[in-house]
Amino acid sequence: TPDCLKELVNAYGFNKNLLELRFLLICLLGFSGFFRISELLEVQKKHITIYKDYAEIYVEKSKCDQLREGHIVKISETKTTCCPVYWLNK
Repeated sequence: TPDCLKELVNAYGFNKNLLELRFLLICLLGFSGFFRISELLEVQKKHITIYKDYAEIYVEKSKCDQLREGHIVKISETKTTCCPVYWLNK
C-alpha cells in the first residue's frame, strides 16, 4: 500500500547504506511499475533511461511477453517522498 511505502522511505531512504537504498528502490519500482520480482531482478543499469519527468525501464522478458520481444515501462515522477524517479536519480 502507499502507506507502507511511506514507512519504508522513512525507515530506509535517508540512510547512506547502499543495500538499504537498493531495497527501497526495488519496492518503489515494483509497486509503481507493476513488476514481478523476476522482472526486477533482471533489470540492469543499461535498461534504465531517466528523463526530466519520467523514467523508462526496458524489460527484456516477462511472463506475459509470449514472443519475448521485450517492452518499455514508463514510470512518471510523482514529486512526493515516494517518487521512484527521485530515488533512481539518487
